[in-house]
Amino acid sequence: MDQKYPIPQWLTKEYIQKILRTYKNDNSLVVKSCACVQVSGNRGEIIPSLMWRINVDYELKSSKAVVSESYVVKGMWEKSSPQWLLFSSYGLFQHEVEMHEKICLELKKTLSTVGDNSQLFAPVITVDHERETIVFQDLVQHGYKNIHEGKRLDLCHAEMVLSKLARMHAASVVLYQSEPELADNFSAGLLSRSNAGINKILLSNLDLLIDEVAKWEKFEKYQVMLRKIHKNFYQKGSDAYKASDRFLNVLAHGDLCTRNVLFKYNSKNQPIDVLLVDLQFTCWTSPAVDLLYFFHTSLQEDIRQTKIEHLVYFYHTELFQILGKFPTIQIIPSLAEFQMMLKERCFITFFTGLLMQPTMIVSNTTTPTKTLRDIDHVRDIHFNIYTNGKVQTAIKYLLPLLEKQGVFN
Repeated sequence: MDQKYPIPQWLTKEYIQKILRTYKNDNSLVVKSCACVQVSGNRGEIIPSLMWRINVDYELKSSKAVVSESYVVKGMWEKSSPQWLLFSSYGLFQHEVEMHEKICLELKKTLSTVGDNSQLFAPVITVDHERETIVFQDLVQHGYKNIHEGKRLDLCHAEMVLSKLARMHAASVVLYQSEPELADNFSAGLLSRSNAGINKILLSNLDLLIDEVAKWEKFEKYQVMLRKIHKNFYQKGSDAYKASDRFLNVLAHGDLCTRNVLFKYNSKNQPIDVLLVDLQFTCWTSPAVDLLYFFHTSLQEDIRQTKIEHLVYFYHTELFQILGKFPTIQIIPSLAEFQMMLKERCFITFFTGLLMQPTMIVSNTTTPTKTLRDIDHVRDIHFNIYTNGKVQTAIKYLLPLLEKQGVFN
């Protein structure tokens, strides 16, 4: 069987022409050619959505010149697929549409009131509710690109992400004052649903980790600790995403990792901008959720082990400066309070560092060669992730740290 997921039959030249005529507000626009290339959607990939890049040549009656542009179409798996069964409980399409059609615009408007015109997210061309697809500007043609998630980020890239994240968080705090329904509309996080597919994926990885740790000299005790976590995983995950009743809450990205940020570079290959993409899991919760998720999925190992304190300080400084521009914000959490917030959410470190990052590291060197048949087949897809040397180095660092933080208590 071909591992690539087939391009939808409706994704035609006529379909793109109709979209572009509306977007460009020009009914004379004629698409001369249209080529579709799959960006993501391998049958063995355990991801929530599919993406295609559309390379288009079109002509305008006013100029007669042929214009070449590209766009990215993001859609959902068909309902018969195991990937759809894994993620169907999340309502991801409706969630991301609400973000792009309403919340992102309001966040941008909020920042602009204090003279901050930063672009945070990928621009949307149109939303097709019938086919559950979103068409975006192709950021690649504007100089943006991904860093492969297995390679992870250095300090410069990490600071750039946190600067944009602080703006997203700060704007959401201000927006909440006029729209408190944010807390209810975005109350569910990545692990908030006990029957959600992601929990099943993570528990499958936890089983593999328990089996592997049992073979490591001087780490045998962690096998018992990990089994205890296994029994309470759903509750711990749900609690980790609940809004705080003591500290600051924000609209968190919810899935902030290397694959969900795009960087732009100058002629010297230095990063000059970053955009946050994939807003399917945004939720109203502690900012610590995004910070810990990002730190333990996306940082190079030496940065993770030596620079997290610096990055927390950097993020807090950015957040403090932005919130300080809004006169309606009277109380801004101190750095000490932020440290308490991070400690309160240490289970985020557990599941991202031990159960998510390993699949990202291994994906840098391997491509799924098996088709995901059903939810129970996840273990077969991930069977070798904990035998990787880089993964073992990371986990042998994290397990004692998590024990010290009290995760296993």
